[in-house]
Amino acid sequence: MISTFVNYNVIHNESQAETSLLRKVFTSPFLRDIFCRLRFIHNGFQNSKKLFAPSQWQCGNSPNIRSTNYHTILSSDLIHKGIDCVISNAAYVTDFNISRLNKLISQNGADIFSVTVDPDLVGYREKILVTSRGGIAGVRRMYGNYIESDRIPCCWPHHFVIRNSKLNRIIREGGLCASFGDFVELSLRLGLIWKSFRIGGWVLNLEEQSDLIEFFSNAASSMPQNRSDKKQTQIHSGARLVGKNILADSVKIDKGAVVLGPSILADNVTLSADCAINASIIGPGVYIESGTVLENRIVFETPLDSSEPHRPKPTPSRIINKSFRTWPLLSYPRLIKGVIDFLISAAAIILFAPVFLIVAIAVKLNSKGTVLFGHKRQGKGGKEFRCWKFRTMIIGANDIQNKLRTKNEVDGPQFKMENDPRITAVGKFLRETYLDEIPQFINILLGQMSLVGPRPSPKSENSLCPVWRDARLSVRPGITGLWQVKRTRLAGRDFQEWIYYDIKYVQNMGLWLDITICLRTAAKLIANFLRKI
Repeated sequence: MISTFVNYNVIHNESQAETSLLRKVFTSPFLRDIFCRLRFIHNGFQNSKKLFAPSQWQCGNSPNIRSTNYHTILSSDLIHKGIDCVISNAAYVTDFNISRLNKLISQNGADIFSVTVDPDLVGYREKILVTSRGGIAGVRRMYGNYIESDRIPCCWPHHFVIRNSKLNRIIREGGLCASFGDFVELSLRLGLIWKSFRIGGWVLNLEEQSDLIEFFSNAASSMPQNRSDKKQTQIHSGARLVGKNILADSVKIDKGAVVLGPSILADNVTLSADCAINASIIGPGVYIESGTVLENRIVFETPLDSSEPHRPKPTPSRIINKSFRTWPLLSYPRLIKGVIDFLISAAAIILFAPVFLIVAIAVKLNSKGTVLFGHKRQGKGGKEFRCWKFRTMIIGANDIQNKLRTKNEVDGPQFKMENDPRITAVGKFLRETYLDEIPQFINILLGQMSLVGPRPSPKSENSLCPVWRDARLSVRPGITGLWQVKRTRLAGRDFQEWIYYDIKYVQNMGLWLDITICLRTAAKLIANFLRKI
């Protein structure tokens, strides 16, 4: 069990390349000490031991860091103490529920456990399951951090646990191996049983610039603000230090320079006049020329052309979802479309007034209940409204639907069956001729709906897919839409087509597209009506 264990933090040999950011950090004793302190704080395991770094790195005489010798990381003392061993990959910082992992391992009889932390398994998120061809197979909603079995990874995992009872055999064979593949081969040759898991949580890859900056920025909250106790540090009275920054020895900041926290300046850094540093890490001995702007950067060498402002490149974790759309005030989607909707809906209500009266009488005489049925749907921006239709079902239809759920003939959140027993005789005719949707022209007059748009659906359906939801809630829902005229009704594809055509409509919304959809809808309505009379 992990409840009694010793934890080793190891930077494996994968990070020994000359371009490794962590290797550059270790060239500065100042940055190295900060890294070590933060690494143990954010490790998550309480019984953390010293940090092991590749032997090629400059580790100096730091008491908390040792050069990696894979044969001596594991200690025979652990065997006598009855302590399990956790090896953590120090090139990553993870945050996950250790108690859940502890419980899972305590109930499992394997000898070695590998643990990979996966942000995609974090709770309170939705995950679309797709087929090998890219089709949507289903939606999984996770209300808590998820744990799932995995294959043995091909490289060092974020963490792996070795049972104390098996440590003696591994130590006798020479301890850890420099290569993860060699270690797996050794353990399998010894007959040890592996179990691998992926667990929901958050991960920082400290070889990525943005993640390493975020990791170091946490140091600012626990260290003195804007000052250094080193006598050699020179800060001009005309310089400005804003927020929490960490300064090493022999830092020189000239007049007009601005440092915005959290920033870290290592030994012998010089900031010339009128330069600006924002949330960046400057390595030892770096000279920043006048007028340079650095933002969210890690710099270990003096920029070749530091007179040019440096801007951070966007990282995947900061890409904004583009599904939700907005339009200028005088555009067709925002202004002209609304005017057209109002005029057409007003004319339609006047035109269909006699039909409205006849249908209302027929509904009332055919079955008990109200003439109109209003169901809560989400409109533009997620605002809920009652979408009105002529009632086509008997009273208590929702309760009966729960009993009929196994007979649903379409995929996704909808419910549909060919001979639905809840539909009345008049209701069946109204549905087949689409006359049941005439009251929705009232919703258009009230500004809640549009003539053309995504199908109005309730919150429970929209929550199944964030990208789909954001797109369809960018506009008002419509009486008809692209999905209604394009759908194929093929088995197992209706929900996929619904998502696809809703998003496609929002992306390509325009006057000609709306006219095309209206013409195709009218042709379909006339054909259905003539077929039924």
